[in-house]
Amino acid sequence: MSAMARDGLLSKFWVKRPLTRQEMADRLLPGKSCGAEPQNLLGTIRMNSTFLEIRDKFLLEKGLWTFWSLFSFVLFGGLLIDLSVTTFFKWPTSAEARRQEYVLFLLFIYAMFIPFILFVWRFRFRTESFRYTHYPIRFNRRTRRVHVFRLDGTVM
Repeated sequence: MSAMARDGLLSKFWVKRPLTRQEMADRLLPGKSCGAEPQNLLGTIRMNSTFLEIRDKFLLEKGLWTFWSLFSFVLFGGLLIDLSVTTFFKWPTSAEARRQEYVLFLLFIYAMFIPFILFVWRFRFRTESFRYTHYPIRFNRRTRRVHVFRLDGTVM
């Protein structure tokens, strides 16, 4: 899979750049068959005599990263709560030197967990969870236009 196949949802598309050798070699020539079988994979949303509406390239992986992020968040959050509760229940029975070790250990664990929470929020929830389920592309045969539903909700 090329790097460009991953662009668009998390990172911006590269524009005004020279094509790579691989991209030039993969160019489809008009009127010449490439020999590849079409793959539907739930690609067509709606079709009539005026237009063909297809899904975007991110539909099949929608929700996958959110699931794993939430799973990790619940797992690590549960471990963090368990460590906190265990530490504070041991607090009255431990010596003064051990109390400082417990607090430093908890602060270290919390410091490790905060970047994970920020990563999950920034790259998963903001780009996938609270967005549209798909971004359709419509090819209008009569007006010879392509309508693209962008990530920010506007149509081009």
